[in-house]
Amino acid sequence: MSVTTTLTIGNLPPGGSNRDDLVLGTYIPDELTTGTPPGWTPQGTLTGDQVFSTPGQTISDQLIVGNVDIRAANVTIERCEIQGHGTGGSRGIVQCRHVGVTSPAMIKDCLIWAPDGGDYVLDGILGEQFTAFRNHIKYVIDGIGGIPLSGGSPTNTLIQANLIEQGVWWSNAPNHSDGSHNDGIQIQGGGGTVGTTGTTIQYNTIRGVFAPASVGTGDATTTQSLSCIMLNNNVGNLTGLLIDSNWLYAGQIALNGGGLAAAVTLGTISNNKFDHTQLYQGANYDDTHTIDVRNIPTVTFTNNTYVDNGVAVHVRRTTS
Repeated sequence: MSVTTTLTIGNLPPGGSNRDDLVLGTYIPDELTTGTPPGWTPQGTLTGDQVFSTPGQTISDQLIVGNVDIRAANVTIERCEIQGHGTGGSRGIVQCRHVGVTSPAMIKDCLIWAPDGGDYVLDGILGEQFTAFRNHIKYVIDGIGGIPLSGGSPTNTLIQANLIEQGVWWSNAPNHSDGSHNDGIQIQGGGGTVGTTGTTIQYNTIRGVFAPASVGTGDATTTQSLSCIMLNNNVGNLTGLLIDSNWLYAGQIALNGGGLAAAVTLGTISNNKFDHTQLYQGANYDDTHTIDVRNIPTVTFTNNTYVDNGVAVHVRRTTS
C-alpha cells in the first residue's frame, strides 16, 4: 500500500454515514475515527474495577470508571469510555491475561485513558488473545502491551486502526533510573503464524509525543516517547509478527527492535509510513534509528517509506 492523495484524516468517505463505511488503509486514524463515536453519550456508568467472566458477554455504551479484567472467551467491549487508574503493579487499564482463554476478546471503538496519568507501570491494553480495533488510547505508559502467558505460544492478537498517543512520562519510575520508558506499542514475546495466529499491528496511527508535563510527575529530557513500536523478547521468543501499513510519527526510535536476541525469526515489516521527526535521525534523514533491528537475520522488509515523499526508510541491521 502506498499513501496517495485519496487518504483522508478524520473524514468519513463521500456518502458515508458511519465508521463502518471506511476502508482500512485508505484513511489515517485520528480522533474522529477512533474512540467513542462523535456525539456519543454513555447509556450507563460502571464504577469500580470490573471483571468480565461470562463467555460471549458484550458490554456496550458504558462509562467505566475503573480498570477492566477480561476472564472469558469472546467478550466484547464496544463504544465505552474506560477511565483507568494506577495500582502500583504492572497491568493494563484493560487486561487480557487470564489462563485458559484462547478465543480472543474484542475491544472496539473505546476511549481508554487514565485522566490523572495512572502510574509508571499502567498500560492501556495488556496481554494477548484480543483484537483492539478503532480505539483511542492515551495518558498511559505503553498504549498497548503484548505479553504472552507462555513464551512463544500463539498470541492471536490483532491491533488494528487505533490511535495511540500522548504517553505519560514519570520521573519516579523505580524500574528505570532515567524515568519511565514509554512506547506506543510494546511486544515482549509470543509466537504464531504471520497474519493469522501471531501478533498483527496494522493500520494504526501512533504519535510518539508525550502528554503535557502536567500529566505525570515532571518534565522529560525529551518530548518524545522511546518508540512508537518496541519489540523485545523479555518473556520468550518473538515470531509470527506482522507490522503493516501503520503511520508512525516521532518517537526517539520509531520502530525499535535493537534489543532483540539475534536468533529471533521475527516476521514481516511492510508498508509503514514515517515522518521526519524521530529524535535519533542522522543528517539529511539518513536515519539509522527510524527502524532499528540490529542483528536480526530473519525478517522481511517491504516498502517502508516516508509519508511525505515515498523515499525508502533506512533499516539499521548492524551494531554500527
